[in-house]
Amino acid sequence: MTQRQTDESSRYSRMTSENQHISRQLSPLIILLLLGILGILIFNLSLYTKVATLQSRTQSLLEKVNQLERESNVKISNLVRKTESWTVPIKRIKRNEERMTVASKIISELILLVGSIKNDFETKMKEVLSEEITKIPDRLLTLNKTTEILSIDIEDKWVLVQRTTVAFVITVLSLCGGLLYSRKHKIDDIEKKIRYLTENKDKPSLQYESLNIVEQIKRRQPEELENKFCVISFSHETHNKHRRITRPSVERRLRIKKMNEADFVVTNDKSVLKIPHCKVILVFVDHNQKDVILETPGEDEEDIKLLTVQACRKKGADVFVIYVGDEGSESLMAGCLYNPQLTTVAEHFELKQIEQRNRVITCHEKFTITQREKVAQAIA
Repeated sequence: MTQRQTDESSRYSRMTSENQHISRQLSPLIILLLLGILGILIFNLSLYTKVATLQSRTQSLLEKVNQLERESNVKISNLVRKTESWTVPIKRIKRNEERMTVASKIISELILLVGSIKNDFETKMKEVLSEEITKIPDRLLTLNKTTEILSIDIEDKWVLVQRTTVAFVITVLSLCGGLLYSRKHKIDDIEKKIRYLTENKDKPSLQYESLNIVEQIKRRQPEELENKFCVISFSHETHNKHRRITRPSVERRLRIKKMNEADFVVTNDKSVLKIPHCKVILVFVDHNQKDVILETPGEDEEDIKLLTVQACRKKGADVFVIYVGDEGSESLMAGCLYNPQLTTVAEHFELKQIEQRNRVITCHEKFTITQREKVAQAIA
């Protein structure tokens, strides 16, 4: 049993020694084999990297080739376009050359035509000049006759001019004399008025007293005008008639604007001081034979109407002067406020100022549409 164990242990030791020997012999081979495999792997890796770089380079080369191809195509297309654009001017040049040849032919023909026209003109001018030269003596004779006639005519006209200047001087002198005479006549009238006023200054109803009343109104403290309109008459008998004439113009306006109405009858100069302070005043003057709407100082005995209008205007009121009972105002034209045949409107110094503001009205028994609207506008 022990022998067997020893044999086995010896065998085992032998086998291990052999294995060691074999492993010693095989270890360099394995190392060489591993080194070879490693070298092969390294070689393969280097080859792979080179192949990859070659592929990338070939790819970039292909892209460059494509880019060059595209650029060459673009350049070729541009060249084709340029050649096409060059062909058009060449065609145009050829057309222009053809036109130039045609124009040169036409110019040569025109030169020939002008030469022939020139020759014809010279021959005709020679013929005309020769004819005109032969007619010159006859024309000189007629010219002498016309100059003689003109000289006679000028002498006659000069006499006419002298006569006209004399007549003009006479008319100018007569006009100057007329102006001087009218000026002297006006001065005489003014002197008469002054003399008349100084002689009658103590009488209560004359212009001197009226001037005092106007001065009193001027010197008074200015009072605020009331929101009213006033109908002023110079007779109690006709006052209601005047109110009746006014009513259609103001009735509707008064309802809208709520303006109050006032009445007043002027009986003498001193009553003028009591006229209401209204914004709008309608002064009614009744018809008279002389058609005196407002008196003229020095010509009329009374001046109550003129004084009333002046006093109302001094207060700052909007004053209408209304002449009632004029038959000529019954058929006034549309847009007309007064009868133009009443010349006193344009001649009287006070009425002229009032008429410029379209505040003079003449009527027969009632207002026209134009007159009604004018009064209504003043109240509105």
